[in-house]
Amino acid sequence: MFENRMSKTMKTDAMFDLVSDRSESGIGYVWNGVLGCATDDTVVFVHGMCGMAMQFANWLIACASWNIPAYSIDLGGHKQIKNLSLAVYEDNILVFLCKLPCQRITLVGHSMGAPLCMNVSWQCPKVKTMISLMSAPLSGMLPPLAVLRRTLRWQYLRSMLRNEPLSFRQDDAMFFLRGAQMNGQAVFVPESGRVVRELIRGIKVRRKIPCQHQLFYGTRDYVAPARQQKRIAARLGLSEQDCFQIDCGHMPMLEEKADRHLEFILSASSFLSRLP
Repeated sequence: MFENRMSKTMKTDAMFDLVSDRSESGIGYVWNGVLGCATDDTVVFVHGMCGMAMQFANWLIACASWNIPAYSIDLGGHKQIKNLSLAVYEDNILVFLCKLPCQRITLVGHSMGAPLCMNVSWQCPKVKTMISLMSAPLSGMLPPLAVLRRTLRWQYLRSMLRNEPLSFRQDDAMFFLRGAQMNGQAVFVPESGRVVRELIRGIKVRRKIPCQHQLFYGTRDYVAPARQQKRIAARLGLSEQDCFQIDCGHMPMLEEKADRHLEFILSASSFLSRLP
């Protein structure tokens, strides 16, 4: 799955190696990971629309400080944008998970990545915990009006109708990061028009989640507000004990308290309690 060479290595302040590489073909996904951890529990982060793996850099470093192996996947990879779709994204996630050298995976899907990971969880038996973070709407559930208004902009309509790339502009970044610190870590990349179109229609979750499943939502999230998240939880059959609020916006991994947000997420899912 991984090439022998490392395409990028970055030394962190905590003296851990943050390593990036890509799939063997070079046209699938890109992964980032933290080396030097030795437990059987692994965390895998999956981003949402127009996101990329490096958005989870702070969380990968935090996992390293807790001796937790962790990876993040860049769903865009190096494929041509016009060929991308939600189905391709699901396949990339599944291939990556099935080849990870571990026995237990906690899968953390953010925004659009959450329902994609739900579909993958029943295909990969190593996924023992599924965490839906600021989840995108499911099929039959329109996005909130604030996001819907943005889809009516000419660049969204052109992206959907002509299958041309969509990339967030600065004002979109401010919307998604409202309540977070604009610290230069917000990275948005072009997205397939097909993916935009499929996401607006809502993502279909094909089967009941076979593993432990929690849903987390932000109290200041203007993109996926609490009301929508509660509807998603009800659709998935989750109880109140499976749903957690975080004092954050839509991008908790980029906020000033990013490490605290991650600790709360993993603690609530009982992940940290399993570690030595």
